Amino acid sequence: MNFKTSFLGALALTPLLSSGQAILNFSDQKTYRQFNDRDLTFEGGALNLALTDGNAQVAGCLFAPSLLLIPPNLTCPLGTTGFVTSGDLDGDGIRDTNLYFSIASIQRAIQVDPFQTSRIRLSAAPPSSLSRPLGGASWVDSSIVIWFNQITFPIQAFELTQYTSTRGYGVNQLEDQLDEIVPGTYIFEFPRINDTINAFPIRISHLQMIEAWPGRGRVPGPNEFTMLHDGDWVDGNIEVDPTVFFRFNWRGFNGESTIASDSTFFSMQRTFDSDDGLFPAGFVVFPPYNPIVPPAQRLPELISTPSSSYELGPGFAVVGDRWTGNITFTRNLFSTTNSRDASSRTFLFNVRFVETYEGFANVNANFSQFLDEDLTLANADYDGDGATNIEEFGLQTDPIDPASVPNLAPTLDPLTNQCVFTIPKRPDVGSRLQYQVQFTTDRVNYTTITPTSPDWLIELDDEEFYRVRSRAAVPDATCLLRVKLTQN
Repeated sequence: MNFKTSFLGALALTPLLSSGQAILNFSDQKTYRQFNDRDLTFEGGALNLALTDGNAQVAGCLFAPSLLLIPPNLTCPLGTTGFVTSGDLDGDGIRDTNLYFSIASIQRAIQVDPFQTSRIRLSAAPPSSLSRPLGGASWVDSSIVIWFNQITFPIQAFELTQYTSTRGYGVNQLEDQLDEIVPGTYIFEFPRINDTINAFPIRISHLQMIEAWPGRGRVPGPNEFTMLHDGDWVDGNIEVDPTVFFRFNWRGFNGESTIASDSTFFSMQRTFDSDDGLFPAGFVVFPPYNPIVPPAQRLPELISTPSSSYELGPGFAVVGDRWTGNITFTRNLFSTTNSRDASSRTFLFNVRFVETYEGFANVNANFSQFLDEDLTLANADYDGDGATNIEEFGLQTDPIDPASVPNLAPTLDPLTNQCVFTIPKRPDVGSRLQYQVQFTTDRVNYTTITPTSPDWLIELDDEEFYRVRSRAAVPDATCLLRVKLTQN
């Protein structure tokens, strides 16, 4: 994740408190990913600092930025009113030197002088291992100089001050980030306009935020985030049926870890593989969506803060999809008119969409038309062919067609004379459907084969097949087996 890019993109959406007023944004960012009931890993973080003073509003213009001055016309109503001599005006990471832009309004910096990173320092901070006097990492100057107004005159030089500093933390540096960025009051000093001696101080208050379970004390606390899905995790994924409602539950957001101005967002995203044959690796589809093909993402949705759950409705994904859930918690605290704590926490979790009998029965048109709902229960026999609905579901026959009947039988290995029973599994049922085999000697009493059974071996149990084998050669008459299917 590019923490700096995402942070600066968020700042672009945040209006200044007043035109030309200096604003320091302080952002302590951390991203975690959860893989099972109590396994959360740190995926990286950053301390992002951004000082802006001055503002330019870019107007619509079909051919701007341009190498040439464009007079007002239908495709560029204002014309290219500004000429950039320094900086990146549109925030795309590319310098816009010697380019013309259409600018609707502009306010110059009035408090902090640009182009003087050597005069920036952290003058006060709570006890921590954060480097002094930089306050994180080296400061980068991206200030902008615009000559405005090129169309109506007089032309004047406008300086817009922009300073940024990014201190990144890798997957093995969580302890470093916790040691360096601690709650408390920080005071940064910036070069003051028209004053080469006195600095312009900005004070910012950084409050305690939610962290991932189990915290530094290794003892779970009420303000430490974790998803609450004991038993739903399989191979690092929460298993969800996309045809029924599902509620994601978590803990950690409460009065101790949140304040009134905080925001929480829920989103989900799927990245297509190159194996799909339709898109290159990493390709993501954005709205408008094709109503036939499920969307590639669920855009961030603002939910309540503090929050403890989110309900996902049916039809969002399809069986077999794998998605990433994202709960992002952001702070928006102005501690002074010049400072804003914009820290954030991102909690990711993997979701695998699987098929369950409940979902299968709900979307089966023939089942839904039947008046007696008892016949659609898992252990009922809707079509009267002797196989239960869940047996036909798991063994991939049609539960509403009496002519479609499971027809699996054990065989004898021709070399060893061992009894072998192989069961093809229904695709994408995950762990929600358990396949087992039972044996009998009298066709009345059946015993389930387990890993400790003395006479039987569970030879294979993967996504595609379940297979048992007798440990010794057996007479054909004693190879009496049947399938047992259980919902989890």
